[in-house]
Amino acid sequence: MRPRPLPLSVLLSIIEYREIALEADLRKLGIRYSDRWRFDEHGQRLLTLREIWASIQYLDDRAALTIAANNGKPRWGYTEYLLADLFTVFTRQQHPWRPKTLVQKKITARRAAAEQMTKARFARRNRALATTTTSRTERG
Repeated sequence: MRPRPLPLSVLLSIIEYREIALEADLRKLGIRYSDRWRFDEHGQRLLTLREIWASIQYLDDRAALTIAANNGKPRWGYTEYLLADLFTVFTRQQHPWRPKTLVQKKITARRAAAEQMTKARFARRNRALATTTTSRTERG
């Protein structure tokens, strides 16, 4: 089991890779990200890493950081899941945009790997048949 990353390492990763989204979310909260490099008259930072971390702990599903971490798509909330369930009830099939569970993602990955192996096997078989057919026509 992997150790859980410390909040500081997670925050530094967010700052490094998602700084624009972080700044946008802090701006919505009324916090200036540029205060991170400013000091008050006593030499204290106007915005500390701890204050940033505390501010982003409970962002909603429409926050820029949440969307950036979810490949540019807003995370589904209760309403979206309920509507997808209604879609399933009425059409008797899963909603095509419903996020997959971890189990479904593993199955999809396994299925893709099996499909790729099958295609490779058929390609080898077809090449073997082509060489066999070519050698027979040369003889005959």
